Amino acid sequence: MKKSYKRLLSEIFSPLRTRSSQALALVITVGIGGCNSITSEQQVPLTETTAPDVLFEAIDTSASNRASVPVITEELATTQLLLDERNSWLTVFRFDRETQELYSGPLPNSDEALLTELTPKLSTFSAQDNTYLEKAFAVLAKRVPACKGKSVAVVATDGFCEGMTEKQHSSLKESAKKLAASLRLQAVFIEGANPSNMARLRADFESLGDKVQFVAVGGLNQNTIAQYLNTGGGEGK
Repeated sequence: MKKSYKRLLSEIFSPLRTRSSQALALVITVGIGGCNSITSEQQVPLTETTAPDVLFEAIDTSASNRASVPVITEELATTQLLLDERNSWLTVFRFDRETQELYSGPLPNSDEALLTELTPKLSTFSAQDNTYLEKAFAVLAKRVPACKGKSVAVVATDGFCEGMTEKQHSSLKESAKKLAASLRLQAVFIEGANPSNMARLRADFESLGDKVQFVAVGGLNQNTIAQYLNTGGGEGK
């Protein structure tokens, strides 16, 4: 990957930049067709044997998690290179107070191509700094079950819980139940959760059982993701 892209990502997401009450969050979904809201003309027939496989990666870039975004984005760019380009799809969202889709289409042919597509769309921040994790999961809870191919969800977030209400936690639990009911979902990875938030997050995602795994920032096993999507089984499966 060229240094220019790393430098640009660092400039966009630098925690040293003073942007009062501004935040950005990104949800990136890598997948295979057969999902709702996919508008690309390159859709494939919606059957389990031909639908693309899906990797959903959600990156929280609110103020408290923004420093992790360059690492997460670069990790995604290299992870997608390991997926089967003949049978994979990429959908990108950003989320803070709201969740917004940024890209939906076939896998780019290089890590630089992915960053070229995403970087301009990640250079603006929400006027209000906050992370509504339950809203992002509500979107995933609709999109993941709608995919007829295999899927993996990666949500990169510090797991802000201190300001969440019981109603928001209940919403998160309901989304987790919907994801757990998706038979084609292989795994959900929560990447970078703050240890102080871990207990509550584990409770919210309890219904996912062993499908949910917690990893440190940059600690995602990219080969495992590729195994889940390219062969239908990862480590321990």
